[in-house]
Amino acid sequence: YAISLSFDAFDSRNAILASWSTDGGDTWSDPVEITANDNTVLDKESITADPSHPGVVYAAWDALVYPGGSLHASDRGRLVSSSFKSQTFFARSVDGGMTWSAPQPLFTNSSYTGSIGSIIRVLDDGTLLDALVTYGSSAWKGGPCASISVLRSADGGATWSSKPVTVAPLSCTYRGVTIPDTGDTVRTGGLPDIAVSGDSGDVVWEDAVPAGPTGARTPLSQALEGGGPRAAPLVVEQTPGGRGVV
Repeated sequence: YAISLSFDAFDSRNAILASWSTDGGDTWSDPVEITANDNTVLDKESITADPSHPGVVYAAWDALVYPGGSLHASDRGRLVSSSFKSQTFFARSVDGGMTWSAPQPLFTNSSYTGSIGSIIRVLDDGTLLDALVTYGSSAWKGGPCASISVLRSADGGATWSSKPVTVAPLSCTYRGVTIPDTGDTVRTGGLPDIAVSGDSGDVVWEDAVPAGPTGARTPLSQALEGGGPRAAPLVVEQTPGGRGVV
């Protein structure tokens, strides 16, 4: 399966599209629309095949909601508005990507709160885990500097946990990966990835450490059991000088 963020060149319409291949990638289906919108910015799409149920596929993405529903370039300054939202959405296909369920929001709580960067994985018992970044005014929402979090679904995505499990809060001082020779920042995203095996898994992401609170880049790993943290984060990247790797 493949998923894309697609958009028109001369207007505000954008869409999340999916395609599939049944011959190892030699040929692909025409793209199928999962969702489309003229009034919100779609972003950070991911797609996951259920390893235990052939033909069952999960998609997740973000929708950035602006005041008045506008996403034109002249309105981008409204990101600082208290009514800006970033919502995570989910859809499921049970016929190999030919048709998709109606999009449903996974996490949004109030204005200027939300999530970004969802990746879904499937535990052996069928539980879905969604690793993502959440942020909000309260610690359980992710806090003002955001957190690496996990949402759970025990019914194939029909319903999801109302509160995310916080894996680790993100540093408020981290500025991102930098080029060692120039100090220029590199847009690497800082979003999580997740791998599972049996009823447990690991999440990795990038962040700063106390020895390099602004520019150091360090992937971290967090063991999970059934979707909840069971160990403190472990620094898994040990590049000398705190320069980090991408």
